[in-house]
Amino acid sequence: MKKITLILGILGVIFIFMIVIEGPCYSADVIYACIKKVNGQARIVSTPSECLPSEVSVQWNQVGPQGPTGPTGPTGLTGQPGVLGFYVVDQEDQYPYYSNQVTRGASAFCNDGDIAISCGYSIDSDILHILRVTGVTPQFDLGGIDKTRVCTVFFNCIGNPSCPTYPYNYEATTTVRAICADITP
Repeated sequence: MKKITLILGILGVIFIFMIVIEGPCYSADVIYACIKKVNGQARIVSTPSECLPSEVSVQWNQVGPQGPTGPTGPTGLTGQPGVLGFYVVDQEDQYPYYSNQVTRGASAFCNDGDIAISCGYSIDSDILHILRVTGVTPQFDLGGIDKTRVCTVFFNCIGNPSCPTYPYNYEATTTVRAICADITP
C-alpha cells in the first residue's frame, strides 16, 4: 500500500510540475504583444507572460469579424456578344471532276455574320485512294465574301499515277463540312 501511495504521490508531483512549467495553452489563432507603457512601442510575443512589468499585454485574432458590405461599384463595360450555339453545314462539291492538272477547292458557308470555327471533309470511298487533300482552312479569301464564315478544302490527284490525264476527268463526290458558331444577335 505504501508503494502505491508513493507512486501516486510522485505522479501527482510530476503532473503539477508539468502544469506549472507548461503553463496554459495559447491559441495559434491569437496574436500576443507587449506594449511599453511609456512610449507605446510594441513587440510580438508567443505568450502574455513574456511581457515585462513596464509593458501591458494585448492580444487580437488573426481573422477579425466580418465588416459591413461596401458600396456597389460602378457598372462595367458592355461585353461582346457570346456564342448562341453551334451548327454544322455540309456542302457537296459542285464541280466534282479531277485530273492530273486540276486542284479543286470546295467550300461550305456558315450563315451571314456567323464564324466557321472548324472544317472537315469526306471523299467518295471509290476514289479515296486517288485524291489527296492539300489544304483545309477556315477563312479562305473568296473575293468579297466574309471569309470568317467559310471553310474551304482543296483536293487534287496531281502526282498520283492513278489520276486520269487531262483532259480526261475523274468524277468524285467530295463534301466539305463547316462547324459554325452562331454569333448573330
